[in-house]
Amino acid sequence: MILVDKAMATKKIAKSSVDRVRLWGGTALSVLLLVLAFRGINLAALGSALAKTDYRLVLVAVGTIIATTMAKAVRWQLLFYPRHRQRRYSKLLAILFIGQMVNIVIPARLGELARAYLVGEIEGESKALALGTIAVEKAVDLFTLLFLLVGILLSMTLPRWAQEPGIGVAAVALILMGVLVLSAHYRERMLPVFSRLMVILPELARARLMGQLEAAMGSLEILRRWDVSLVVIGWSIFSWLLAASTNYVAFLALGLNLSFLAAIFLLVVLQIGVAIPSAPGKIGVFHYLCILALSVFGVERSLALSYGLLLYFIVFLPPTLLGAFFLGWENFSWRRLKPGALEPVLKVARPSVGGPNA
Repeated sequence: MILVDKAMATKKIAKSSVDRVRLWGGTALSVLLLVLAFRGINLAALGSALAKTDYRLVLVAVGTIIATTMAKAVRWQLLFYPRHRQRRYSKLLAILFIGQMVNIVIPARLGELARAYLVGEIEGESKALALGTIAVEKAVDLFTLLFLLVGILLSMTLPRWAQEPGIGVAAVALILMGVLVLSAHYRERMLPVFSRLMVILPELARARLMGQLEAAMGSLEILRRWDVSLVVIGWSIFSWLLAASTNYVAFLALGLNLSFLAAIFLLVVLQIGVAIPSAPGKIGVFHYLCILALSVFGVERSLALSYGLLLYFIVFLPPTLLGAFFLGWENFSWRRLKPGALEPVLKVARPSVGGPNA
C-alpha cells in the first residue's frame, strides 16, 4: 500500500512538472510570436485601420460566432444517437459555451473534459459516453477539415509552410476516421479482446474499466448508420462554413477586399495552428497566424495585424462571456472546472444503463 501511495505521489509530481514546462513553454512561444507579430508594424497605420472598422458588421460577425456554436450543439445532440432525443438541446448548447470558455481561459484545453463532466452532472448521462461523443466529434471535425483542404488545393496552390501541416492533418483524419468506423462495426468482437487483455487487473477495476470502455464505444453507434452519419457530417460542414463566414464578415468590417476562399484558408490555418501549446487565450499565436495567412493574399502586415486584433475580439470574447454566464446559470462554480477537479472524470465515469448514472 505504501509503495502504491509513493508511486501515485511520484506520478503526480512528474505530471505537475510536465504541466509547468508546457505552461511556461507555451507562454514563451506566445510572447515570441507576439513580438514577431508587432515587429516592423506601423502603429499609426494599425490604428487608422481599426478606426475605420464598421462595427455594425462586427455585430454580424459576433452573431455568426453564436450561430456556429448553435449548429455544433445540434451536431453534438445527434452524436448521442439513438438516445439523442433524451438530451436537451438548450443544456448541450450551454455546456458547449462553457467548454469553449474553459479552453480559452485554461491553456491545457480541458474544455472537452469539462463538457463530459457537465453532461454527467446536468443531464445525468454517462461521462464515458459523453467523452466518446466528443472523440467522434473531433474525428468528424478532422474529416471536415480534410474536405476543406481538398477544396482549397483544387482552388489555389498552398504555400510551402502550409503544405506539410495540411498533409499531416489529412493523414490523421483518414486514419482516425478509419479506426472509429472499424471499431463501430466490429465492437462486439473487440470488447471481448479488450476484456482478455485486462485479465491482469483486479476484478473490480477490470469491471469498472470495461464498463467505461463499453459506454465510450456506445458513442460509435452512430457510425453504423450511414443516414444519420451523413446528417452529422452535413451539420459539421455547415458549422465550419459559418465559422468561415465570421472571417469573411470581419474582412468586410475592416474594408478588406478578400474572397470567401481566403476566409476558409484562414480558418484552416487557425484551426491547425492554435493546436500548439501556448499561453491562455492563444495570445500571440492567433495574431501571428492571421498575419501569416493573410500574407498569402498580399495583405500588408499592419493591416493584417489590425484584422487579427479585430478577429481575436470577435472570436474569443463572446464565448468567454457566454460561458461565464451559463456557468452561473447552471449554478456551477469555477473551482469545479479547475484541472485538478476535471482530471478524475475518466476514472469516475460509469456507463448509463437505462437511466442517469453519472
